[in-house]
Amino acid sequence: MGSYGDAPSVRTLIDSFTSNKGPYSPLNTLSGLKKEDIISSARGFIESLTRKHLEHVNKTRIILKTPDDIHYLEKLLELFPNSKYIHIYRDGRDVACSTVGKKKDFFGEEFSKGFGPINHYNSVKRWFIWESKINEMLTLNSYETYETTYEELVTNTREVIFGLCHFLHVDFEDQMININSKKSIYPKYEAGSHDVEKSNDIFNNSINQYKSKISMKDIRKINNDFGDFIRSKGYDTEWEKDQTNSITKWYSKWF
Repeated sequence: MGSYGDAPSVRTLIDSFTSNKGPYSPLNTLSGLKKEDIISSARGFIESLTRKHLEHVNKTRIILKTPDDIHYLEKLLELFPNSKYIHIYRDGRDVACSTVGKKKDFFGEEFSKGFGPINHYNSVKRWFIWESKINEMLTLNSYETYETTYEELVTNTREVIFGLCHFLHVDFEDQMININSKKSIYPKYEAGSHDVEKSNDIFNNSINQYKSKISMKDIRKINNDFGDFIRSKGYDTEWEKDQTNSITKWYSKWF
């Protein structure tokens, strides 16, 4: 989709070819050509690029997992309308902790797509915007979607993966949940690959890490702006209220 770097993308090529502005647009110069023909050709181009690789590694499916592609979700849905979509979401406050924690190694100081400096608040804001977009375009429409949470994935791994296999019509195998049984094929610059390399197992100690890593000042600001959405995704915000009340009581007692 062109999420990273400045290289030309299939997305921008499709946008250019399907624009009917100007005298050189294919839609204006090639009679009988429709937008759907261009989209189909682009889909075939991507499939032809990946077919040899799939044959080489003895696989049958391609999974696109670039998080920033959510920014172009409508283009993905247009290009691959018959694909299956796996939506794994996580407490946005913990997402923020992981994002800020990897800032120096993977992300730099600024978000792409105009979200500003990388900090806890902006990370939750990006999570909110992206999850809202997924809710609007994916979950509420008729696309085939398997939805689960990160928290459920790491605490009930076998059940979640078994359900995912059923969704994909593939056989479940025990080695699927043994992440250290195979070396990651992802490049070193991929943040998920980095996590797999340094861990020998699936663990759940990243759940609720925001309680010790985000200041109460930022927590209150996050809750004020995004609390309703956080709760709508099934996450609790009562802990922060209890902490705030405790601080208020302590302050009132001593001052």
